[in-house]
Amino acid sequence: MAPPAGAPAWIEIPAHSVPRAKAFYANLFNFTYRAPAPSPDPSCSPDHMAHIIFPGTREDDMSALSGGICKITSEEGETIMSHRGDEKDEVKHKRVTVYVYVESIDDVLKKVENEGGAVVKPKESEGDHGYCAVVRDPEGNWVGIYEARW
Repeated sequence: MAPPAGAPAWIEIPAHSVPRAKAFYANLFNFTYRAPAPSPDPSCSPDHMAHIIFPGTREDDMSALSGGICKITSEEGETIMSHRGDEKDEVKHKRVTVYVYVESIDDVLKKVENEGGAVVKPKESEGDHGYCAVVRDPEGNWVGIYEARW
């Protein structure tokens, strides 16, 4: 059963190196990770995606908040300055995105522009699980929306 509309559904953390990001979040926040299901899709491999199990949640609880560390390419995102010790590098950065459950993505997308926002990523299928989209609020924040197929 899906949580009620408006509840957080998914937190997506972008990473150039999924293994490095996994270690960082595991060591700082005790995140654990669900083993990937076998898939011919390379975007589902451990080098491209790590499904987070947040502390206090059960791996089999589909209604619990979950998230993923997702690989991005060097071309994706906005250019920012990265400070690593004494080094300063210009790198591409993609935002952390929180996805919110909705009953109907289509209904929410129809309201976005009237409320002062914009559609950043249109509705797309997430396989058998549901649909997702990303919108920008009037302040420039990105918010994901998610409609479950459960």
